[in-house]
Formats: sequence, structure tokens, C-alpha cells
Amino acid sequence: MSNSKAARRKDLTDIVKDIQSKQKRDSGIQRQHFSGLGSADFGSVSSSASSGGGVSSNSSQETSNGNFLPTAGGTMIGPIATFPVTTTISGGVIDVGQGTSEFTSNLIVIGAGDLDTINNPTNSGQLLWLQSHTSTAITLKHGTGNIWIYSGVDYTMTSGEAVLLLWDAPNSRWNLVGNFNDASGGSGGMNTDLSNMTSPTVPPVDLDMNDNDIVGLANIDFDGASATIQGLNTLNFWHSNGGVFNNIISVNTVGLQYYTGTTWEHQFYVGGTEVMRMGTSAIEMSAGVDMNDNSIVQVQKIEFSNDIDDNITSSVTGITYNVNSTDEHFFAVGGTVRMTVDSTKIEFDEPIDMNNNNITEVNTIQFNTSGQTLSTSATELAYQVPSSDKHGFYVAASKILDITDQGIELNLNEIINFGANAISLSASSGVLTLPGNPLGFINAKVGATSIRIPYYST
Repeated sequence: MSNSKAARRKDLTDIVKDIQSKQKRDSGIQRQHFSGLGSADFGSVSSSASSGGGVSSNSSQETSNGNFLPTAGGTMIGPIATFPVTTTISGGVIDVGQGTSEFTSNLIVIGAGDLDTINNPTNSGQLLWLQSHTSTAITLKHGTGNIWIYSGVDYTMTSGEAVLLLWDAPNSRWNLVGNFNDASGGSGGMNTDLSNMTSPTVPPVDLDMNDNDIVGLANIDFDGASATIQGLNTLNFWHSNGGVFNNIISVNTVGLQYYTGTTWEHQFYVGGTEVMRMGTSAIEMSAGVDMNDNSIVQVQKIEFSNDIDDNITSSVTGITYNVNSTDEHFFAVGGTVRMTVDSTKIEFDEPIDMNNNNITEVNTIQFNTSGQTLSTSATELAYQVPSSDKHGFYVAASKILDITDQGIELNLNEIINFGANAISLSASSGVLTLPGNPLGFINAKVGATSIRIPYYST
């Protein structure tokens, strides 16, 4: 066995010496790194970092010792920091390529406007913190250049806001993966529980859904008269009964539409009390309907709650008022019934005032005493009373004449006026000479002249 130093195996003493030598070498390298950076370099953007991402270009690089993370991964203790660099949008484009002044993972963009293209990424999975200047706002354009926003909607960065983009090399695009003022960004968008948000993180503007849906909603609680939800296409409500989205409010070219399942109902409450219910077959009201002097139109049938046979129905020939065969129509004024209609008759509780109009097409008038009627036929107008009754004719509440089955009776001191042409004023020849002494006289009138008619026993 050779006894040379190169040939013999290192013992423990040799290993310790190597470690001490390595530590001295590493300390010298660290001193070289910091020797080129003054205190001012930590508070401003140094031009010496334009190509090194924050490390001076004249600093030595150590990659062979164990103080650096291996490419296969490992554990690092300490912060991750990026060197901020300012840039200006030119024609909607910025350049982050190696060798440019923007070669960093932290860009502060000066100037407002649209940003649609970020040129010259260097690595797949490259991260870029993009921050707008505190006095300007920038709009990231979706799909116009190589910026991709998962919502498909342009995203406007407010002044001073920072967003995170990831270079997606297979698709050649920068994906917006993190933003903090709006939920329209990528997978890292606003995911804070809105119920826990307090000032000043409460959204300062209206919620514009831009024709997208809100799903899985249990309640909407509007606080304030000016509360607004804009640009909403569909509200799809969820309930544990079946676990399906079948309660929907949506909008289309016709108007606003409200949907619910076939076994469900629309219910409307005021102050915790149900005032209206809408099902597949009926609309139920728990309060009166005040039309405010407006009309109810296009109604075919009104059914009442007591009996479905009690209804008002419209047809091409007119309106029909129906009641059950055992029911009656009641017409009341001030709570008092004035007229009743049933299957056999019409009863009036008040006089009928025809207001100088005619009663026509009457066949028979029946009075409340049985057998007393006034009827018409093709040949006569018949006044009927039972055999035991009589026709009485009155003037100023005084009876003038009775007609019975025994004859016609004039009341005492009443006369018959035959008129001017009722009798002959001269006797013709051949008339039997009347006896000189009649039994009595019948008072009468001829025209305006009072006369007496003698009468005899034979």
C-alpha cells in the first residue's frame, strides 16, 4: 500500500479542515456581494440592478456550494423579495425581456391606459407583480394581446393596486391569477367572505354581473333605498328540498321572468304576513286587490270561494252570473237586500222606479194574493180575480166601482156619465109611452148635463 498523501484515505482531521476552509471562502464571497451596495441602494431603484434583478452586475455568483437551493428543490429560510422597476405603457405594450430595463418580477407601471401585451417572458411559470402608479389606473385587456383573464372581462386596476400574472408558456399568454379589488380576475380573485368585509374593504361600486349568473343564493338583503345590482342575467336560487336550482329570476328580450318548480309556489309577504300566493293552478290573495280606479281586463271567469258553481263567466254572447241551483242572487245597498233572484222568481224589496220608461214583453203579472192576475193574449187584456173576489176601482182613495161575478156596482151618490152622444135626445115614433109614475130615477150625466133616468118595475 502506498504511503503518499494523495493515496491515503482522508481521516476525520482532514474533513474538519476542509469545512473550515469552505466557511472562510463563503464569508469572502458574501463580503464581495455587499461591498458594491451602499445604504442608498436599499431605498431606491438602482440602475446597476437592471440586468441582475437586484444583484450588482460586478458581484460574483456562487452556484457550486451547498448554500443554494438545488434545482430538485429544498428548504429555504428567509423572505422572497423582488427588485421594483418602473415602466411606461407604450401602445398597450410593455417589455419584460432580459436585457431590458423592465427585467424584473416587480413592475410599477406609470401612465394610465390599456395594457394588452407583455412581451419577452423568459421562463415558463414566470411570475410578474404588476402595480399601477398611485395616481393612475390601468385596464388589463382580455384576449386582445397575450393577457388572459378567466372571467373573460377586461380588468381595471385602481391606482396603486397590484395584481399577479403567471406566464403560461404552452398557451403563450399571461394569466391573471391574483387581484384584490374585484372578483372578475383569475383563480386568485377576490375570495373573501363578503359578509365579513368591513370598511374600507367593502366594494365601493355596484355589483355588475355583466350577464353572468348568481347561483346558490338563499336570500337577498337590500339595505338602503339606492342599493343596486346591475347587468344581471339570471338569479338561480337553491333549496335543500331536492338540492336543485329550480327557483329562477331571469331576463330576456321579452321581459323579466320568475320561475319555480311545478310542485312549488311563489309566495309574497309583507311584514311577515303572506298577502299573495301563486301556484300552478291559481293565484290566492290574502288581502283585497286595490285597482286604484284601473280596469281588470281579459277575464274569462271569476269563481267564488263558497262554491265553484257561484261564478261570473264571459262568453262571446255576454256575461253570465251563476249560482248553485239551491242558491240565490242577492242585490244589496248599504247592507240591505233590495232584490233577490233564485231559480223560480225575482223578489223586490223596494218599488221599481221605471223613470218614465216602459215595461215591455210582459205576459202575466201575478199579485201576492193567489188568483189575482193581469195577463195578456192575442185577443184581450184579462183582469182576473177568484170567484169570491171583486175588481175595485178607486179615485183619490175612494172606491167608485166594483165588478164582481154578480155584476157592476156603483157606490152611493155616484153617477154614470154617458157622454154627449151616448143617448138619443128625442123619442122616435112608435115607442111605447112610458107610464106617468116611475118607481125612481137613476142619476146620470149626458156630457156636462146632469139627468135622471126613470126606472119601472116592468
